[in-house]
Amino acid sequence: MRNVVSLNENWTLTFPKGERPAEAVTLPHTWNAVDGMDGNGSYLRTTGVYTRTFTAPKQPLAGGRTYIEVLAAALSATVKVNGTVATTHEGGYSIFRADVTDLCHDGENELTIEVSNEDTPSMYPSSADFTFYGGLYRGVNLISVPNTHFDLDYFGGPGIKVTPKPAADGGATFEIKSYVTNPDENFTVQYSIEDPYGFEVASATRPADNTAVTLYVPDAELWSMDEPNLYTVIARLQRCNESYDDLYVNVGVRSYTVTPDGGFSINGVPTPLRGVSRHQDRLYKGNALSIDDHYEDAQIIKEVGANTIRLAHYQHSQDFYNACDSIGFAVWAEIPFISVFKPGEDAHAHCRREMTELIIQNYNHPSIMFWGISNEILIGGISQELVERHHDLQKLCKELDPTRSTTIAHVSHTPTDGPMHHITDLESYNHYFGWYGGKIEDNGPCWTSSTPSTPISVLAFRNTAAKASSTGTAAPPSARIIPRNTRPYTMNIWHRPLRIVPGSGPAMYGTCSTLAAQPATRAAWQAATIRALLPLTAKPARTASTCTRHTGPRTRWCTSTAAAMPSAPGKPPKSRFTPIRTA
Repeated sequence: MRNVVSLNENWTLTFPKGERPAEAVTLPHTWNAVDGMDGNGSYLRTTGVYTRTFTAPKQPLAGGRTYIEVLAAALSATVKVNGTVATTHEGGYSIFRADVTDLCHDGENELTIEVSNEDTPSMYPSSADFTFYGGLYRGVNLISVPNTHFDLDYFGGPGIKVTPKPAADGGATFEIKSYVTNPDENFTVQYSIEDPYGFEVASATRPADNTAVTLYVPDAELWSMDEPNLYTVIARLQRCNESYDDLYVNVGVRSYTVTPDGGFSINGVPTPLRGVSRHQDRLYKGNALSIDDHYEDAQIIKEVGANTIRLAHYQHSQDFYNACDSIGFAVWAEIPFISVFKPGEDAHAHCRREMTELIIQNYNHPSIMFWGISNEILIGGISQELVERHHDLQKLCKELDPTRSTTIAHVSHTPTDGPMHHITDLESYNHYFGWYGGKIEDNGPCWTSSTPSTPISVLAFRNTAAKASSTGTAAPPSARIIPRNTRPYTMNIWHRPLRIVPGSGPAMYGTCSTLAAQPATRAAWQAATIRALLPLTAKPARTASTCTRHTGPRTRWCTSTAAAMPSAPGKPPKSRFTPIRTA
């Protein structure tokens, strides 16, 4: 059976270049927890070497294999066991593993992970306005499995892929495929689906070398941001009725659309999207967050009335994706292809790998609606190679996941006509009037500027207004004005002026308006926008209504059962995890 052991304790961190003395550390850890928070970009970018020992686990079943699982190492890493390289990895935000069976011996084994947050010619991110923390900031596990097991080698993925689809009769189909390493004719995979209340509602058995199956569940409980109902899919690998490995994954039954005229709808219900953009760090912790930190962040975002999160600008922790699944958010997930383009095959291969890891590792999360392929990449200029690389990433996304929409975030000065359009399903513009440049009053003219030649539809986040190339009327890009101390509730301010102007309709958050509005409507729109935004420049009073610090119970779910599962009062969302013990 699978056995997972946490290796988060008893590490020694050294710096080969001598910038800092050696220290004992516990994971998750970053060496930029303090200097990475000062905002001036002078934090330490170097190589740190994490070292500890471990005893190889004894696998009771035949041909046991031992894996080191690194949940993230920023930004690149080399894993060694007893001085021999087991694997290398570039990219600071995704899971990767190494089979170290043949490198282990009896007794104590030395595990060394060399981590660097220095820049390389082929790695992203290269330049951006956030800290590139260094360290093992999500933890490390030791995994023991039999020789035949669910896959651990394919791009850090979970070894199972589930695609739930609502059916016209109110039920749902679950398309399931698991991936088995070293199967033979004696192995089977048993599937079971449990509803949000823990009752089995479907099951099947498949041969281990042909695992795909479609199961039907009647009267499906749909997943939405308001009712995040989660089903649990269980896969058990068996040989002659003896269990060899098992997997558990939480999934949701939902459908969604984005259209020029109807905006965003989930399960056929038009739903305004109001939300924030989130980075994975905290003061004096950096990005070395605990599971409680992730769930508390998600709960705070929910408390301010948001139902949408853009996860900037890289793959986030599985803990946070799990929180979004159980609490209920529509998520934009993206890779750190940001700001400055690096030419060459090696850099593009890195982008493709990061996108592949993002999709493979997170395919089963119902909260993820959109894959983002780049952010403000024209800051560093445009080239034909850059455009072609975007088309290739779009093609890759559709090959890996045809069920979700793709998107891109343009920097403000990106022309409305040009080769960077008509690539992704949805598009967005980031505007910063009153922040990086211009003044806050510039938002009105921006929202009422001339209509682009390509009709678009709106799907907005706090700092972006996404647009799909399709027929219909055009909608204004949003602005990104987030003064200090007002970030959590800025989105409600954005929504208000678009609702109160006669003739404009609920333009942001899921429906369309027309840029070529009548002069009186345009003037009223601009005036309402300025009136609503100007108060944001003043520092708000810290009252009970503006304080966003979470004061509720610090539980794993960080949410009330009513908020997490409205259809099942008193029962928290169901989740299954392989038990982890600490070495």
